[in-house]
Amino acid sequence: MGELISKLGELKVGDEVFDVELNASATTNGEESIHIQNSKYRFECSRSDFLKIAATIIFAEKNFESYKEL
Repeated sequence: MGELISKLGELKVGDEVFDVELNASATTNGEESIHIQNSKYRFECSRSDFLKIAATIIFAEKNFESYKEL
């Protein structure tokens, strides 16, 4: 695993609170990774995959809001 670069924030899902961290690549010239974790769970993905997931969630939220207005 790469070293912690910075804590990006916290995420609350239900009763669980997760730390969101940016980590250096574990390999030379590799991509940085994002860790979303707490004492029970841990999710890791590349920075580019995280950005795709985040964009998809934001897009889904906007679609949901527009459907609710109908």
